Amino acid sequence: MLIDALLMAKPHEVSSRAESLAATGIDGIFTFEGPHDVFLPLILAADTGCHLYTNVAIAFPRSPMHLAHTAWDLADLSGGRFSLGLGSQIKAHVERRYGSTWSSPVGRMREWVEAIRAIGRTWQDGDPLEYVGEHTRHTLMTPAFEPGSLPSGPPPIVDADEGGELAHGVVGAAQRDPVPVDLDSATPVGQVRPAVLA
Repeated sequence: MLIDALLMAKPHEVSSRAESLAATGIDGIFTFEGPHDVFLPLILAADTGCHLYTNVAIAFPRSPMHLAHTAWDLADLSGGRFSLGLGSQIKAHVERRYGSTWSSPVGRMREWVEAIRAIGRTWQDGDPLEYVGEHTRHTLMTPAFEPGSLPSGPPPIVDADEGGELAHGVVGAAQRDPVPVDLDSATPVGQVRPAVLA
């Protein structure tokens, strides 16, 4: 069994919190789209040796290209120990909090995952970028914007919405007050990671 814990702290406390969590012997560290950015804490946790993932990053306010770049860089920075966990959020948050478009959440999520995978194939294998969907299209990639291949390959995508049909697995959205690792007793209690991420 793999044990993961939520990395949630004020920005100036993230590094020490990540180190404290890793010192307990946990396997993974995840963030969620809450009061702070979902990706930035994972940059500071990249040297912990733990598997890192977003649980979840809200997909629709971000383009698949933005998500692909961020995931690629985190996978590179962590030595291939990053997985991109995506979720859709509800209509009110997407439209009124993020100021983004809400429509066809299942179809949209499918396209976001397909597009990120297509972008990853372009960067990893040199395939031409030719993704055209109903909600997003990606047909231009010039050498100036290609980050290069990763020794670990493209980062896995884990989806909270479609039951893992298209992605590499499923994650559950983190709650506001998940059970953290008990640092006093060094007893890891947290989220059990899906076996697909092992």
